[in-house]
Amino acid sequence: MGQSPRDLGQIIFIDLRDRTGVTQVVFNHELNAAVHQKAEALRNEFVIAAIGTVKRRDADTINPNIPTGEVELVVSELRILKRVEASAISAVGHSARERGNTPEIPLHRPAP
Repeated sequence: MGQSPRDLGQIIFIDLRDRTGVTQVVFNHELNAAVHQKAEALRNEFVIAAIGTVKRRDADTINPNIPTGEVELVVSELRILKRVEASAISAVGHSARERGNTPEIPLHRPAP
């Protein structure tokens, strides 16, 4: 997944990121209450498998900023393959911001 889910009550939207780009995915409570309930647990960077129907977005919801902005996937089956806890970087960064300083985080391994 890309960004955090957007929960509008009866409908949840996520931006699903894969090797081809980003696609909007829709979980509609009226169409499938069980899948919608499962989608409520989704968090940023979870790994999921979603099966459903690709449909053209309504004209007023088209996103011209992405190649897949004219379509969305309406999910009928959802599997959570990997749950991701808060990353160490975001946890450290958040804690450091509260203290008012910026952490130094090495992002590479030292040479052997």
